[in-house]
Amino acid sequence: MRIVAIFLTVYLFSFALEISHCQSLDQLQKYIATLPLQKKIELDMINALKNGDKEDAKFLLKLLQPTTKGNKLENLLYHPNSFSAVIVNKSQQRLKLLYNENNGTNMLDLPCITGKRQGDKLLSGDKKTPSGVYFGLWFIPQEKLSATYGIGAFPLNYPNIIDKKLYHKTGNGIWIHATNDDHRPPFSSNGCVVLTNENFQRLKPHFKPRQTPVIIVEDYSYVPAKELEKTKRSLGYFIYQWKKAWEKSTHGHYKKYIRFYSSHMIWPKGDYKDFIRHKRSVAQAKKWIKIKMKNLYLTKDGRVLDYGHIYVAIMDMEYDSNNYHWQGKKILYIIKDNNQWKILAEENL
Repeated sequence: MRIVAIFLTVYLFSFALEISHCQSLDQLQKYIATLPLQKKIELDMINALKNGDKEDAKFLLKLLQPTTKGNKLENLLYHPNSFSAVIVNKSQQRLKLLYNENNGTNMLDLPCITGKRQGDKLLSGDKKTPSGVYFGLWFIPQEKLSATYGIGAFPLNYPNIIDKKLYHKTGNGIWIHATNDDHRPPFSSNGCVVLTNENFQRLKPHFKPRQTPVIIVEDYSYVPAKELEKTKRSLGYFIYQWKKAWEKSTHGHYKKYIRFYSSHMIWPKGDYKDFIRHKRSVAQAKKWIKIKMKNLYLTKDGRVLDYGHIYVAIMDMEYDSNNYHWQGKKILYIIKDNNQWKILAEENL
């Protein structure tokens, strides 16, 4: 703690010298807004430590940690220390399982089978595998399945809110499952992601229902580490600021929080204006809010909208306030709107 105190003192003293020219709070806020992203994250990390918010400080520190060099798979930008993730490549009929074991990242690269027809699933019965970010909801063992599904299956949460409200997709029953046929040809499922029994058995110990994201893309996308690092920090810091603004949206002060949402927002109970009215009503009844988030994933959906790619933030959240408590999985669908991160949709799993 003494080392932390010394570091805080030195850092804050050096920052005080930098801002000594600011004559008012307004000038100070404008100056901070011009700082590089790394500097902003450092300042918030120091402030979190000063206020005793260790979890916030750890989150911000991880954002600052550099990504290893080389070309990186950009569909997975940020993940928890203990994690697994699945990325399905439909065009190559491959599945990558990334998981943490013995304090290191491991990867299994397995052959898989997807839909008989290529492209993104749109309609019930079109025999296509959907593109997007999904989760296995539970595990179904062999004894509860017909022989078609081999030794087990994980039903996915298709269709999600983006599929239903933006693309107006229909259909259901998209699973990751096994097959008893070791010689089944590629592109032969009715829309599911299929593995041989042997490979499904290799996947199963690392696949956590409602925890492991399944990112289904047409093809893998690689970027230089520096580019991935820039996106990770920018998007991760956006999530942090959204959380803090939500915590401060009490006593009717909701306007800063609302600015994190796109005017194109998709909401199950209406449109953007309906969402604002709802949040205004909620904020008026809030005296205090405290949010804890952990196990954050930042992923990139392979699809492109008119305003660019969809990024998906996935986290375990605990929301507590003076009149309501909730704990569960929060999913945010995020876009670049006029070159600024904005939330397009959100849902709970």
